[in-house]
Amino acid sequence: MLGPSEIAALTNATSVEKPIRVYVGLESAPDEDQRVALAMVAPGKFDAKGHDDRRDLVPFFNAVLGFRASPELVDQIVSRLETQELNRTRWIASRTAAGSSLAAAVAIRWMEEERKAGRDPDVALEASVFALVEQMQAEDIHT
Repeated sequence: MLGPSEIAALTNATSVEKPIRVYVGLESAPDEDQRVALAMVAPGKFDAKGHDDRRDLVPFFNAVLGFRASPELVDQIVSRLETQELNRTRWIASRTAAGSSLAAAVAIRWMEEERKAGRDPDVALEASVFALVEQMQAEDIHT
């Protein structure tokens, strides 16, 4: 990692703030260029610079595909997409603990409903899994 003095020397800058360290796992993307792109993109903030082309996508598709959306509508669409991405990112971040994914939440709710109805959710789940396996095996035989 380059420090402030090395960055200043390389860029001929007279003053450089302390750099921010960003960690992107090697498994995050297939090559270094794509890993850099991941590190440079901020959720919910579309930019048209570096590796972040999200700001340009809606105007690009509007022009290329001839949607004929006004500049105001394009801006509204981009703003809505930014908001959705930010909300999705926050939702995912708030569910980082095990058992808090959407699938886990659905399964937990289903199990509670089974218990309230007087049924054993383990028995129902086992029956569903076996039925699904049998269906998949039958489909494999016929294809």
